[in-house]
Amino acid sequence: MLLLRKPARPPWLPLLVLSLLLPSAAVAQDVIHETFLAEHYDIAATIEPSGQSLSAIAKVDFRAKEASSLVRVELHPNLNVTDVKSSGGKALNFERDAVNPLLLTVNLPSAVAANSLVTLTFTYSGLLANEENSPVPGIRLASIYKDGAYLLLPARWFPLTA
Repeated sequence: MLLLRKPARPPWLPLLVLSLLLPSAAVAQDVIHETFLAEHYDIAATIEPSGQSLSAIAKVDFRAKEASSLVRVELHPNLNVTDVKSSGGKALNFERDAVNPLLLTVNLPSAVAANSLVTLTFTYSGLLANEENSPVPGIRLASIYKDGAYLLLPARWFPLTA
């Protein structure tokens, strides 16, 4: 008769599982914390093959998930924002995150109530010639070259929210 015994579970196994889940929970919590979500885009973009560059104006409608005066978007670090305007045409203050240049924060003149709609217009341009500063390191998600171009969504070639 053969008896099979279930091996004892190592006492450190639950701690290992918990430690692996914590970083994921922190990332997920950051995504959930977004206060504005993009709902509609109007984008006018020009691709310049000889300069391997993109110039664009993106008009984006955001819905506030909670009261806030800060709109945070993701935009490819190679794309330099020159202007962000409100729906009334007023220039707004904005800045790139010093730690993560993929993030751009726009300061609204006052807090917006939850479930309200805000329209912002972003003017930006830059080089998209290689995988340098790609949102996914080492992978070219956008490229403009003399014979063509491709602009994939994960490249963040227009302002995105979670």
